[in-house]
Amino acid sequence: MPRLSKPAECHNCESRPNGIFCELEQASTRELEQRKTSNVYKKGQIIFYEGNQALGLYCVSSGRVKLYKTSIDGKEQIVRIASPGDVLGYRALLADEPYHATAEALEDAEVCCLDRNAFFPLLKKEPSLAMNLIQKLAQELRVAENLAATIAQKSVRERMAELLLTLKEVYGKKMGTISVLVFN
Repeated sequence: MPRLSKPAECHNCESRPNGIFCELEQASTRELEQRKTSNVYKKGQIIFYEGNQALGLYCVSSGRVKLYKTSIDGKEQIVRIASPGDVLGYRALLADEPYHATAEALEDAEVCCLDRNAFFPLLKKEPSLAMNLIQKLAQELRVAENLAATIAQKSVRERMAELLLTLKEVYGKKMGTISVLVFN
């Protein structure tokens, strides 16, 4: 069971500049703070399950969260790693469909949730939020299209090299003059 924490103040959130809520008007930011919940998840705790109805939009405030799909034989396929500022569950919420993946804390993480009854009025009222969400959807579509092309056109060796470079770029740490991947 996640631990409910004192809701973080959105205007002071360190991940805010990286997220879709970065340009909200002050009044909307206060409304967001009042209507969201904030939970702390320990490493390995589930935030939501694939197949469950989408009840809200989740925003990673701190930590990392993996999103994965489970095959019929029970194997996990990681589809994305979410970092602070990233939102989860928005595609299912917008499409009024069940979640397409399970979200699990990769490390201790604080995750805020905005119920669908609060999210949609805010989305209608704030054009900057709608535009940021559209940009996020467009970026993810580009990534999916590139992945489909990569799988179809590149060898296993080329795909592995590309994956390692992407992991270094996203999760690498600078160690002197070189960057290295650090796995916890």
